[in-house]
Parts: sequence; structure tokens; C-alpha cells
Amino acid sequence: MAGRKPKYDKAMTGAEKAREYRERKKEKDEKLIYFAMDNKAVKAIDNVVDFFEFEGRAEVVWGLMQQPLKNALQVIAENEKKLKDADIQTDEDEEAIRLVKKILWDSITG
Repeated sequence: MAGRKPKYDKAMTGAEKAREYRERKKEKDEKLIYFAMDNKAVKAIDNVVDFFEFEGRAEVVWGLMQQPLKNALQVIAENEKKLKDADIQTDEDEEAIRLVKKILWDSITG
């Protein structure tokens, strides 16, 4: 896509390009997620991109997220009803549920 026609014979600004990109994603019903990483993590991802000759970082990040995401959804499916049906009467019961969820999360993320 060439973008909009230049206004006043000027090229699109970075902000205009970003806005147009977000609008295209919205039209496709795709969501965008932004997050920050330290330089060490970005360099590691760039090394993976270079070694495996991927087109960009998004492909690597998505690939690395897929299995843990599947694992998380499986843990939810296996435990959600049990935790919702738990007889929670006290603050200690609620804290116990939070602890169980933390343990489940730690089992997914290592």
C-alpha cells in the first residue's frame, strides 16, 4: 500500500503512518500489543532472527509465545471450574486460591 496521497506535497509523517497501520489492523479485527524489553533481550531476539533468517522480530516473539500460551490455556481449562467452585469463605481461602494460581503460573513459565 502506498499510503495516502501527500498532503501539501509532503510525505506522511511517522505518526500518520502508525495511525494508518493501526486502522488497517482494526479493519482486519487484529489487535496490537506493545511492550518494552531491555537491550539484552532484543539482541537475543535479533540473534534468533538472523540465525533462522526470519523476516522480523514479531515472528520470533510469536513463535516463542505459542507453546507457553497453549500450556496456560490448558491449565485454565483443567482448573478453572475447580477454583470457581471452591468454598471460599475467608481471606485465607482467597489467599490460598491466589497461591494455587501462582504455583500453576510458575509451572507454566518455569
